Amino acid sequence: MKIHALILSTFWLLLTVGISAEPDRNAIVRLHELVLPTFVVEGASLEEGLATVKAAWDKKYPDESFPVVTLESLEYKSDSKLGATMSLKNVPALTVVTYLGEVHGMTVRHGLDIVVLRPVIALDEGAWTSVMLNLSDASKEALKASPAADGDDDANRALKKTLEGLGLSFESGFDVRWFGGSSQLFIRNTPEEVSKLKGLLMLFDAGYSVSKPAGKKRGEPQR
Repeated sequence: MKIHALILSTFWLLLTVGISAEPDRNAIVRLHELVLPTFVVEGASLEEGLATVKAAWDKKYPDESFPVVTLESLEYKSDSKLGATMSLKNVPALTVVTYLGEVHGMTVRHGLDIVVLRPVIALDEGAWTSVMLNLSDASKEALKASPAADGDDDANRALKKTLEGLGLSFESGFDVRWFGGSSQLFIRNTPEEVSKLKGLLMLFDAGYSVSKPAGKKRGEPQR
């Protein structure tokens, strides 16, 4: 099977986290918290759209690298005729980057310290994914996720342990973070484990209590 070789794009507007002596593990949180009052583009290329986001980032964080990189295939190039047209208000910069990537045929991965955009056509062995999920009150109660904990290491470890007790697995390098202020849970894991988590949240929202007893059904209605 032929594997598409990938190289790091050298677009002037994109900086890798390798530029910094010490990577900022909170860069993606900051990108999410960076709210653009307006984001208006018409027929914009990926580079043009990202340049607008980068300008807002540089204004807010002039001493920090823009935590977005693109990967380009040596054999595949995105259609140059594709253009994004958007008119958004009060939108997180991370959301804009996600929209731009998806519109231009890229997969979007939200890591803890970087966003990676890569062509959908590129093969991906050992795939991982990451998402930011909004939790309902029922899910927060079921996972014992306190609104007072906001990126707290102890709370993150406790949440990870709770999820492992419910059947999720976390290999080395995979993680979960809880942001109580916005009721959002960040998880980086394999697509299968992320799907498990989404399934758990659906059960919680439907009024089920979930446990992992040996030989018993996973979800049981609350009484």
